Amino acid sequence: MDSDRTLLDRSLDALDDIFYVYDDRARLVYWNQRLNDLFALDDADLYGMAADEFFVEADRPVVAAAVAELFDEGETVVEVRAETTEGRRRLQLTGRRLTDDDGAILGFAGIGRDVTEARAAEQRLERQNERLDEFVGVVSHDLRSPLGVLDGALALAEETGDPAAFERARHAAERMEALIDDLLALARKGEWVENVRPVALDTLARSCWTALDTEDGRLVVDTDRAIMADANRLYQLFENLYRNAVVHGRGEDRPLTVTVGTVDDGFFVADTGPGIPDSARTRVFETGYTTDDAGTGFGLTIVDQIAKAHGWEVSVTDPAGGGARFASAASSSSEAIPTAHTVR
Repeated sequence: MDSDRTLLDRSLDALDDIFYVYDDRARLVYWNQRLNDLFALDDADLYGMAADEFFVEADRPVVAAAVAELFDEGETVVEVRAETTEGRRRLQLTGRRLTDDDGAILGFAGIGRDVTEARAAEQRLERQNERLDEFVGVVSHDLRSPLGVLDGALALAEETGDPAAFERARHAAERMEALIDDLLALARKGEWVENVRPVALDTLARSCWTALDTEDGRLVVDTDRAIMADANRLYQLFENLYRNAVVHGRGEDRPLTVTVGTVDDGFFVADTGPGIPDSARTRVFETGYTTDDAGTGFGLTIVDQIAKAHGWEVSVTDPAGGGARFASAASSSSEAIPTAHTVR
């Protein structure tokens, strides 16, 4: 019998899971070595501990309720958090009521399994699925602009043979290729930001503006700074802000002017269009929200996603003189958007 007991103890100690037995007062009376190791407690400390003592304060009522359910119903399963020698972990606890031959309750036994990585993987998969749901809309939205540029440039080139039109068409085709590559990488990897390096805001802002059909709009770049960013993602951010300004500024009495500048903790893009009503400012970054009959509602969502991927926050205000001003700044949990150097 003693050898059998030793074999049982060693078998339970070999488990990666916690094994435990509680008496009818929900006090710990038997356990395997995994419990000692996970909480750095010796046998004298563990014996007689209540079932909820191992877990974070907020989850203790959950454990108490699960124990009550176990005694009433015969079994239970619950997930709770605990501070352990391996950091904060999420544990799935199972329990089954123990009774004697007459049905009297003796206590309960169960297993505690670490599901921290499993739950994190499930959350990653859920986020990836959400991104994939938006992927088709993002692709169609962001490809529309260079397709329009390509179509117009080719028509002009066909009519006039102007080399500048051919160059504009080539630039649009290259932009489409870059977008397809990056969006496919996003779909496969779920990463918005990969290649962070110094990016000159003035150069990128002007390059993006030149590639778009901005009609009679005018760009003013009032900065010589560079920031640490993924250049392709930042280009996409500016492209969508410019497009938003041109589409909603169309038909205004005054010519559209878009200004790019910097502030201490970030940068801004402001326009002289009609502006955004107070009632809409909390919704403009929602996927699918648009006030344009021909719009898809993805543009400012993309802006918000790219900013968040860099650890920035985007806000919208009314600049002096009317219009809309989108500012991107470091989030409350981050440093200011890092300036790489001054570009002269």
